Amino acid sequence: MEEENEKYYEGEELNALVSSTDWKRVLPILYASTRSMICKRFLCDPDKGVLGKTFKDFVHDAVTLFIEGKRRCPKHVQLEHFFIATIRSIISKHVGKHYSNVSIDASDEQILQVHYESINTNFDVTKIKMIVTTRLDKDEISQNIFECWAEGINKPAEIRELYGYSEPDFNNGKKRLIRVLTEIRTYLKNEK
Repeated sequence: MEEENEKYYEGEELNALVSSTDWKRVLPILYASTRSMICKRFLCDPDKGVLGKTFKDFVHDAVTLFIEGKRRCPKHVQLEHFFIATIRSIISKHVGKHYSNVSIDASDEQILQVHYESINTNFDVTKIKMIVTTRLDKDEISQNIFECWAEGINKPAEIRELYGYSEPDFNNGKKRLIRVLTEIRTYLKNEK
């Protein structure tokens, strides 16, 4: 529910914000964040997408809704944060249309289970965790990041602080982990 005193970018202010935004800087951030969301939540290749929509489609939808004024950004919210929340909502609604028996508030495991059932692939979270752990046998950083994600700890700063990782070490470990997660979908699909 909107607060009465909430101020949003509208009209000329919205046009000025759209014109002044450095889209060459913002779009890569949105693409990377959306790719990560799709990998972590659905264990999918973000280029192939989720139920017919790729990561670029979701970003395009969010930017279009913003520019058309259909999704309003509060003035106190940073633009990148607004877009990431909008993209998360668009993905949830897209998935919800296809998975009528899964609510938007479903856990990651419930959504993954329905996703893999829809492509006729067995889903077993314990098996997936075992595969990830096996593939990351000697990669302690990636294993620790995966364990944090499995426990619901998603913020990079929290994970880095917990284990004392530098930002480059964390980012490289995350890239290796996401590579393994995207490979798992193919592995499971071939195993049916």
